[in-house]
Amino acid sequence: TWKNYDGEIIKTSEVPYGTVPAFDGDAPVKASDGTYDYVHAGWYPALVAVAGDATYTAEFAAVTPGVETVDDSFYFNAHTIALYNDLSIIYKINATQLEGCSDPYIIATINNKAYRIDGVRTSSDGKDRYWFELKNVLPQHAATTVYTVLFVTRDGESVKSVIDEYSIRQYCKNILNNPTYATADAYAKLRTLLVDLTNYGAAAQEYINYRVDDLCNNFLTEAQAAMATQETPALTDKKAVTDFESPAVTFKGLGLRLDAAVSIRYGFDADNVDDLVPVFTNSNGKNSTAVILENTDPHNAGAYCLYYSGYNFAQLDEPVTLTIYDSDGNPVSKTVTFSINSYLSYHTKINASTDAKLMNICVALAKLGESAKAFVG
Repeated sequence: TWKNYDGEIIKTSEVPYGTVPAFDGDAPVKASDGTYDYVHAGWYPALVAVAGDATYTAEFAAVTPGVETVDDSFYFNAHTIALYNDLSIIYKINATQLEGCSDPYIIATINNKAYRIDGVRTSSDGKDRYWFELKNVLPQHAATTVYTVLFVTRDGESVKSVIDEYSIRQYCKNILNNPTYATADAYAKLRTLLVDLTNYGAAAQEYINYRVDDLCNNFLTEAQAAMATQETPALTDKKAVTDFESPAVTFKGLGLRLDAAVSIRYGFDADNVDDLVPVFTNSNGKNSTAVILENTDPHNAGAYCLYYSGYNFAQLDEPVTLTIYDSDGNPVSKTVTFSINSYLSYHTKINASTDAKLMNICVALAKLGESAKAFVG
């Protein structure tokens, strides 16, 4: 069964067992949204030899309207990923490929969402290249194919590349299967980090029930799976709350937001938030502030909320303190010290949670934090 992106059945086919199906109808269509046009880029899941009934859904790449000229000599010289407190894919193309061109940018489409990213020329990796960074990839999308098109202006005309296909899972798979990295002791910490990352992505998919038929870690061999962090790290609850008589701001709940970035979520009540200044202080004494938001999460108390996203994956056990002040610099709340591991330690204790999927993603994140910390030293 062949479906369009919206679930509409395009056609059905009968294909002999053992044969890889091929779509032979008119190309699936997705209408322009006023900002981007869309071209058919591939199918989910990847086409495989028939072993029974199967359903494939069309996926699309966003493109700039009106750009028709395709130059198939353009290609990315390297793909890499970045692990901060979020996941990013970095696309690199040698500057020599773009001689005579100007205004390079990419449009990256993931899970039917398109992102335009301008190129930055840099030699930070020792080569003269343009970099394009797709930031904030959700962990549950680590296995999702990103369809990317490069655009430039050449001789006054807009030109585009063929569609590039990549994913965070593909990066991990390439490194783990590369003979240079596969067995050398020097790369043992990298291997563990990448296996833990794929396990975290799989746990995130299962947590929100997203494409669980194609988990991020499904390519791992038995030997590769054994490279993961095996034991759940010892997690310490570093939560601490100071005394404060009659605070104007009352904290109502602490938790995590496990989406684009790993963030601590603070719920609180206050009569007026117009002149409040929340100040976070991390373990290095660095201060930062955040925007106060109205709470829209039905699972957490408090009329308002704050998010602290200043961590990277190697800092899950580092505490951060939050105090909320008025416009004159006077504290109006208790001071709360919390860490991501404070949350994880609660949910990974035996019988602390009856939600197996939540338990699994907490354990996977804790292990990723442990291998990230070991990797960066």
